[in-house]
Amino acid sequence: MPDNVTVHLDAGYDSDKTRTLLNERGLHGRIAHIGEKAPIQASQRWHVERTHAWQNAFHRLARCYERRATVVDAFFDLTDTITTCAA
Repeated sequence: MPDNVTVHLDAGYDSDKTRTLLNERGLHGRIAHIGEKAPIQASQRWHVERTHAWQNAFHRLARCYERRATVVDAFFDLTDTITTCAA
């Protein structure tokens, strides 16, 4: 790893445990305090996060009790097709 690595984290990671782990690994952390914005704000939501949010809207996947992987994969393929066509 390069020297002088800085890890930018939002307020969800603002704890002594996180700071201790960063120090143990030799990393410098910029952690937002609760009520503050994160040190680096993305201008838009990441595509992966947006896609996962869309997939979570399909409640059949959230409560999937199917044991066969092929059926689960088929449900994911269906939701991916729907979200792709909707975008």
